[in-house]
Amino acid sequence: MRIPDAEWLERTREWEKQEAIRIQREKEQKHAAALAAVPHARKSALQKAANNWHQSRIAIEFIDACEARWKNQSGVLTAEQSSWLTWAREIAAATSPFSTGYPDPQTDRAFAPASVPFGGPYPPTRAFS
Repeated sequence: MRIPDAEWLERTREWEKQEAIRIQREKEQKHAAALAAVPHARKSALQKAANNWHQSRIAIEFIDACEARWKNQSGVLTAEQSSWLTWAREIAAATSPFSTGYPDPQTDRAFAPASVPFGGPYPPTRAFS
């Protein structure tokens, strides 16, 4: 049995209407999820940056203690000790979030979700390991 053309056209229009509604809802859900992810990512970046800074400070204190210990033992650092201190300080400095320019008050601050247009662009966030 064949569906009359008018009925087929009506069913097609209804399906297209429902599909457009589904697609719009999906876009709205993605937008809401992207907006919700920004404060979470920024909070996580702050916590990780603080942890990295703390670890960097601990490493610097340890490196300074090594240098003082070596100087107390012989009064002069060996070439190997100096080389190790230079290397260790580079590692400690690279661990600090300051080495990546964090925090930048312009980009790492709180934001107003209402200021983000539908579909973005969304504010950048930082990731720390």
